[in-house]
Amino acid sequence: MPLTPGTKLGPYEILAPIGAGGMGEVYRAKDTRLAREVAVKILPPAFALDPERLRRFTSEAQAVAALNHPNILAIHDIGNEAGSQYLVMEFLDGESLRERLQAGALSIRKATEYAEQIAKGLAAAHDKGIVHRDLKPENIFVTRDGHVKILDFGLAKLTALEPKDANETLTRASATQPGVVLGTVGYMSPEQVRGQVADQRSDIFSFGSIFYEMLSGKRAFTGDSSVEVMSAILKEEPPPLTEALRTIPPALDRIVHHCLEKNPAERFQSARDVAFNIASLSDLSSTGTGTGATATAAAAAAEQAATKSKIRMGLVAVALALAALAAGWFFAQRKSPTAALTFDRITFGVGSVGAARFTPDAQTIIFDAAWDGGTTRLYQWRAETPQAQPMGMEDARVVGISKSNELAVLLHVGALDRQPVTLARMPLSGGAPREVLENVRDAAWSPDEQLAVVLHAANGRDQLEYPIGKVLYQTAGWISNPRFSPDGKRIAFLDHVAFPDAAGTVSVVDLNGKREELTRKWDDLRGLAWSPSGNEIWYGGADANWDALRVVDLAHHDRLLLELPSVIELKDISADGRALIDSRNNRLPIMGRTAGMERERDLSWLDVTVLGDISPDGKQILLCEEDSPGANADAYWVGTRALAGSPVVRLGNGVGGRFSADGKWVTSLSLAKPPKVSVIPLAVGQAKDVPLPGIDRLVGTNVGFFPDAKQIWFIASDTAGAVKTFAVDIAGGTPAPIAPEGVLADGISDDGQNTIGNDAQGFVTLFPIGGGPARRVPGVAAKEKFIQWGADGHSIYVRDFGLPTTIYQVNLTSGQRTAVLKLMPADPAGVVTVFDVAMTRDAKSYAYNFRRSLSQLLVVKGLR
Repeated sequence: MPLTPGTKLGPYEILAPIGAGGMGEVYRAKDTRLAREVAVKILPPAFALDPERLRRFTSEAQAVAALNHPNILAIHDIGNEAGSQYLVMEFLDGESLRERLQAGALSIRKATEYAEQIAKGLAAAHDKGIVHRDLKPENIFVTRDGHVKILDFGLAKLTALEPKDANETLTRASATQPGVVLGTVGYMSPEQVRGQVADQRSDIFSFGSIFYEMLSGKRAFTGDSSVEVMSAILKEEPPPLTEALRTIPPALDRIVHHCLEKNPAERFQSARDVAFNIASLSDLSSTGTGTGATATAAAAAAEQAATKSKIRMGLVAVALALAALAAGWFFAQRKSPTAALTFDRITFGVGSVGAARFTPDAQTIIFDAAWDGGTTRLYQWRAETPQAQPMGMEDARVVGISKSNELAVLLHVGALDRQPVTLARMPLSGGAPREVLENVRDAAWSPDEQLAVVLHAANGRDQLEYPIGKVLYQTAGWISNPRFSPDGKRIAFLDHVAFPDAAGTVSVVDLNGKREELTRKWDDLRGLAWSPSGNEIWYGGADANWDALRVVDLAHHDRLLLELPSVIELKDISADGRALIDSRNNRLPIMGRTAGMERERDLSWLDVTVLGDISPDGKQILLCEEDSPGANADAYWVGTRALAGSPVVRLGNGVGGRFSADGKWVTSLSLAKPPKVSVIPLAVGQAKDVPLPGIDRLVGTNVGFFPDAKQIWFIASDTAGAVKTFAVDIAGGTPAPIAPEGVLADGISDDGQNTIGNDAQGFVTLFPIGGGPARRVPGVAAKEKFIQWGADGHSIYVRDFGLPTTIYQVNLTSGQRTAVLKLMPADPAGVVTVFDVAMTRDAKSYAYNFRRSLSQLLVVKGLR
């Protein structure tokens, strides 16, 4: 029965009703002891009748009351009067977020401001182990002075204790009111829809739905029934916010959709990280002038897709494909109104496609892929069959198909992302592969059915050979995608600046070795093929803009062919002019664990987070995040982050290198020209730039300290183009080589007398810095890589490149090896490789980078 004004509940006098819902009736009341207004909630009778429920309610209320956070509704008291259980809370003057949204979307500034407050409130509760489980606009209150309060924290899970109709459980209002259930169901996480355990990441999903609605004025997931809404939550992706409102910075879109990942492991892992990312946007926005400056600064701050300006990443393959198709059609029509594009989808799995080629008759496609975290396999697709069929060969990559239907394949690719492996030939009709050559990165068939190869030579350089043994071109960078012109007179290829960076140019070389660059340098190049006429080269390129499929001719005329809001990698062009493309979404996360943690933690900053090193005490990592995509080679942020979980401490611009042995300093580097290395203190002090006279450019990110921290070592090419490992005094001086040419060092011994790295044959080897014979470490297989020195002083840790990746401890004298770690994220779908690993000497703390790539192979017809 409703309470009338003047009714007393202990020291609280009822003044007027405020509202009612599934969790009880709420009244404005006066605290007669402290002479203040409060809100009193009378809880349903079921609480008083169920002792266990009452005990849990009391415990939960006490926990929430202890939070004392400005963005969580404060609980003052609980009590019981004449069988009525009640809860006393602070009295708020304002309106619910649901009421605020009745007028439509909020301004970007206001939505971001509210979202940051909500995220901070969630973070405070999650830190205490309290999960809301029913976050929605009805449970968010906005006071008249703009403060946001989260209501009913910790109470929602109590409704699950009472077996009621689902509609009644999920709404605060009467279940008979039309639309109420949809309003609540629409904010549930996929795990809640499935009836699984909901942890703090479930709240993050609900938060993402609310943030989406604040920015767009539309609910992220809709339907005509609760079943349709729940199906949308499980299977569909809300449209990018930037599609409807161009004023919304893509960076905000990225944050929202990162919260809305279907798989909890792919979302932000903590509300504190969400708040930090939103705050970063706000901080940068405040330095601009006006809305345009806000959007530009925000985009520069956080639009860190795995490649530049990509749509959100998701694990629902169908949604990704449809998004790519729709976007491709839209942009093709925008660029060429008369174009009649068609898209045929070839793959339907969740995972990554490697290489793909049309057969000469253009009726069959051969490709390799790894689905659902499984092994890479060769597949065959034909037009008359809707689904590709496995060819019975694993751990292989197709790189070419000759006119007589002979395949050129790379064997033992595993997780060796673009690393040199074994080249083999095999008939398309079946049969065992015949090995041809070792240390091959790529290959191509000539029109007369001879092989050109990209060989990783003994001097550490990539060289393009045709025929095999004749060098047409050699580079200190790396080469990919060699393709013969139809007349066989030229080979086009992607000439990359430094491995494994995909930046570079489209180049051609004739059979006499005359090379010519056809394009400017792109920040990211993916795929290349000649047009059937042989007059043009199509290629995938990206810089600060969206990914594009482009065309260049031998006269250097370059034009846009197609844009997609995802990574575009051109795989092949058929004889009849159809393009085979991979519309892909990439992400570069970091996972790690320190001593005492039960499971790994996501340590990613945004979407393209590169691991540098782990501190000697195992408490923090050095990392970097891409800043302004495509702007310049300095477009990275470098920072540190605690493995136990905390916001990133940004140190400045640059790429993270290594910690000093005492953990007090880190190196940071710029990949621009002229190259720059900085030494940054982690405590009070100023960063110091280290001059690098005679150095043309840095290669990779291995820049570390000598044990005494008076020198640094790094890998670079000198002005003559030779790639070497150098050392230089931090105080200044001339860099001097400390290892043979082509050796890319991975560390310096504790006595400062040896570098360690892989020799020309790929074996981990010790190289005396002062000269002398090199010594291979026994018990280490070819292509395994040094990670860290052992704490015992007599061993090292090395890694293989399998999936999962295994870390071994190897005795330097006896070669005895012991497996100590296996690295693989809990969700293996789309994981292409684990490439950067850092660990402490006792192996108790570690972190690793991995690349997750979700592909959709499409045949596009109508491109001109």
